[in-house]
Amino acid sequence: MKTHASMYVALAMCLVGVAAARAQSPELVNYQGRLVDGSNLVNGTVSIVLGLYDQKAGGSPDYVCSNDVTVVDGLYTMQLGTNTVLGSLTNALSDGTAYLQITADGTILTPRERLISAPYALHAQNAQRANVAGQVVQLTQLSNVVWVARNGTASGPGTIDKPFDTPQNGYNAAAARFTNGWGSVAIVGGVYTGGLNMGAGNIHVIGVSRPVIAALSVAGKPSMMTGKQRVEGIAVQGPVTVLGDRTKFRNCRMEMGATIGDGSGAGSNVEFQDCRLQSADEGMPLAALYVFPSVTNCGVYQSSLESLVPGAQDPQPGRTATLEISPGVAGMEVIGCEIVNSAREDAIGGLYRGPAIKDWESGQVTNQHFFAYNYIKGPPSYEQQGAPSPFPRAAVIDSATALGGPTIAFHHNTVWGDVGVNSNKQFYANNVVHGLINGRPTGFGWTVGWTQAGTGTGQDAAGNTEHEIVVPTLPDSWDD
Repeated sequence: MKTHASMYVALAMCLVGVAAARAQSPELVNYQGRLVDGSNLVNGTVSIVLGLYDQKAGGSPDYVCSNDVTVVDGLYTMQLGTNTVLGSLTNALSDGTAYLQITADGTILTPRERLISAPYALHAQNAQRANVAGQVVQLTQLSNVVWVARNGTASGPGTIDKPFDTPQNGYNAAAARFTNGWGSVAIVGGVYTGGLNMGAGNIHVIGVSRPVIAALSVAGKPSMMTGKQRVEGIAVQGPVTVLGDRTKFRNCRMEMGATIGDGSGAGSNVEFQDCRLQSADEGMPLAALYVFPSVTNCGVYQSSLESLVPGAQDPQPGRTATLEISPGVAGMEVIGCEIVNSAREDAIGGLYRGPAIKDWESGQVTNQHFFAYNYIKGPPSYEQQGAPSPFPRAAVIDSATALGGPTIAFHHNTVWGDVGVNSNKQFYANNVVHGLINGRPTGFGWTVGWTQAGTGTGQDAAGNTEHEIVVPTLPDSWDD
């Protein structure tokens, strides 16, 4: 049985008034609704009858209009005032109180919605009104935003009642329209077959109810805005490539991981917060997050990173890391994250898995790469052709070459697996490691673990460590 639900998503609500040319009642009022059949969203053509009554139940309608509408993922839009069957819209709304009754394919949807005051600009121009949970409130005129929805069109123009059909069409329109300042593209939930290339630099992209797109590329460098360009609430099925500077991702899901930079210095000042990044396919990118050389200042906060892919057979530890940081990355923070390599070898066996983190920095750094308050889990050990593997169960691996100085500050992390190689001198304290972290030879050509770079070190029985003389250099707070 079809039922009706009001829209509560930001600004995409039930009734949006369209002001007349004069400060009087409009001739048309846009209506957007949602239909479900049991637990399923309705799709297809539905006959919708809208009636306005002066009482909550019973009585005769003061106004009726009827339209056949196209419903996509439960959403439809029509106008009160078109195909009038009975009465006058202006007269029906003139007393400021009306009840809206919806009939879908002959089925009356209850209860009627009470409009406490007129859902349109009766006595003021440039106003919009929306029905929220049965109560009419006034909204400020929308500006600097372009809307995208599955039931939109290629020509838009991107208003809430006439959205664009694809994220790229909406983004291109916003970039062409907002040339003297920042703008936003609001993408309503649904699965879009195309990807999105963000090349303008002054357009934020905001997802409403987690829309899904095929791929995402960020190339534009922010201009005409304070702070970073935003990408929020988006799920991406394909790869994410970030070449634009000053970009923040929040509450995004990246099912084939992300790469930052290309080795040229592009992609600096990039931030991930409350995101899910994973690599679930053999191929590109191998890491859930791969940071190219010459990137400056990359931060990952309160995010989940996971690698599900077995790496190619390789005698070097560290293939198919969940988080891989190239040499020459100046400034890296990973705080409050879950970083897991849960890849499993295939039926043939012999595929090296792991680690969770590979930080290949070996040169002199201004600020140590900073890892704090993370849960880090490497892959389990495995047997190769029936014999025990010679490789350690690595969770965190740093450079196997000689370091130009300590490159890592590693504090308050919980780790399952071994940490470090070659007894590199690093700053580390207050970690819980289910494996090895203090340097110890393995008999296979390298040493597992680190030696302490901090001096004047004192440690109590609870593992609280003080570096009183030589301390790491850590970055300042991020300018968001």
